[in-house]
Amino acid sequence: MQENKDIKKQKRKQKNLELTATLNPNKVNLLNIWKKYPKKVLWMFVSAFLYNIAIAVFLKKAATIASGTSSLAQIITFLAPTTEQFYGIFYVLVNLPLMFIFWRKNPRMFMVLTYYWMLFQILVQLIFINYNSNSPIVKFIDNYLTIYRPNGNGSYWDPFGQLVTTGAETGNVWNKETWPVLVYASLGGICEGFASVIAWRQRGSIGGTSVISNYIAYKNKKPVGNMFLIVALCFSSFSTIIIGSLEAAGMVAKHPWRGEQFIMRIMGTVIYLILFTVIVNKFYPKYKKVKVEIYTSKVDWVCEHFKKIGYVHSYNIFYGISGYFHNEFAKIETIALYLEKDWLFEEVKRVDSKAWICTSNIHDLNGEFDTSSVD
Repeated sequence: MQENKDIKKQKRKQKNLELTATLNPNKVNLLNIWKKYPKKVLWMFVSAFLYNIAIAVFLKKAATIASGTSSLAQIITFLAPTTEQFYGIFYVLVNLPLMFIFWRKNPRMFMVLTYYWMLFQILVQLIFINYNSNSPIVKFIDNYLTIYRPNGNGSYWDPFGQLVTTGAETGNVWNKETWPVLVYASLGGICEGFASVIAWRQRGSIGGTSVISNYIAYKNKKPVGNMFLIVALCFSSFSTIIIGSLEAAGMVAKHPWRGEQFIMRIMGTVIYLILFTVIVNKFYPKYKKVKVEIYTSKVDWVCEHFKKIGYVHSYNIFYGISGYFHNEFAKIETIALYLEKDWLFEEVKRVDSKAWICTSNIHDLNGEFDTSSVD
């Protein structure tokens, strides 16, 4: 009996070791990542800063409905308006349980960098806190980083501002116009999209919904942007119902119910999510695959170089005769990740500077495929 228990215990231990080796081939943790990959950590700071710009300058003015786990933070700040300036802190707090749950499900590099992104999110967010309603940075954003001044100098459009019908009022005002929601939401989606691309290119993320999306994409090898859109829309549907109900019932201070504007805010949220997804898929096609054809007269040298650099994908070699000079040549055909394409080009050119290389998109693939270079 004891022997069976020991065998099961040993199997569990072995399974855990195999899982750790798969998820953490770089052997990184929260401390040694500063020594191993300092540039990645610094880029996470840049991403966190750009994300806060998207929130403070654009999305806040559009009053978009929060998507993902950020909807919980938004509901908290709506019900307690005095805590609005601490939105970033609430965002991190509601995400901590998610980070613990997915610690052993997503690649370790991804989770470690995401932890640092969330830390930087808190630090950067301190810059945008409106201390005693007298922050010069917040005043600058409200008064100068604006696309629309309904009542001229001194006024700025605010979806929850005081309704004005004359030109006398200044400050945060609203004149029944709803188009600024779409413009601010679009600009916010672009800005936040690039913030996410920066984080994902370093193999981290902006936390929240991205942690869930990355896990689904990682398991199914699907475009991470598409997975984000699906998960975000699910959360947005939930938050739209909750926030809409609270505002309609007059339970959100300083948020007067304006039905036609709420519809525009929903549209703005959808536009923001679509733009975010398009940008991520365009600039970070994580699992996109391409077929690479390499025509070379130095096939043995190229193949030997593949072994030397540890090229992980399989490849086939075809021999033929060129039509113009009737010289013998070889074609190496392989399928690689799109994000490996430029690196592969450079490595082939190191061996044969005259090699001719072309690529074509792969729309579907059934079978095992090594994605360790991006996971």
